[in-house]
Amino acid sequence: MFKKILFGLMLIASTSAANAAIITQSQTITQQSTNINTSLIFNLFNLGPGFELTKVSFTIDGDVFGSASVESRDSEPSTIDIELSVTLTLFDPSNSALVISIPLFSQSFNATAFDGVIDFGGTSGATFTGLNASQSVTESYTDAATLAEFTGPGVISLGFTAIGTSSGSGAGNLVSEFSTQASGDIEVVYEYRSTVVSEPSIVALFGLGLLASGGM
Repeated sequence: MFKKILFGLMLIASTSAANAAIITQSQTITQQSTNINTSLIFNLFNLGPGFELTKVSFTIDGDVFGSASVESRDSEPSTIDIELSVTLTLFDPSNSALVISIPLFSQSFNATAFDGVIDFGGTSGATFTGLNASQSVTESYTDAATLAEFTGPGVISLGFTAIGTSSGSGAGNLVSEFSTQASGDIEVVYEYRSTVVSEPSIVALFGLGLLASGGM
């Protein structure tokens, strides 16, 4: 008898899992110079009665490209740390961040005392080209406010920025120059379920009720 009841519960669980599904939308920001400030349009979740949005996920697969030039003007040798980075952010209509990706490339350089020429070369300076890094970040939301914001007819406009955030440090008198470009793939995923009780579920519940009655 216990095995029959357990089978009934497994049938209900598998039927519920089968009702879960996803809708995926994506847009691409092509490689371009920072800073980037634009809007991206996505369809709202609108499957109508019988379907409920249960989770919204946002992903930024971000990339940074560029070059860095540094020159130490210190009178003593120093180690210069270079970070080439960009901050990519997707915002909701109220300008709150939904997801943030910060791809970062780091490099260190041992500079001598200033060689007398600010040329980003020699022994006290350096130039690095062809730098790049990637980072993919996903944030998911299940709160009622966010689910409601992304449910309904029509579309929603989400703000997107890619801001250069590169830096150099390590020398008290440091001259630095950075050139950055960014690109990214932005994805919005709706996870939803059917709120209609399917016939197999009704049969399973009915059968489970009979088994429980028989057990009693």
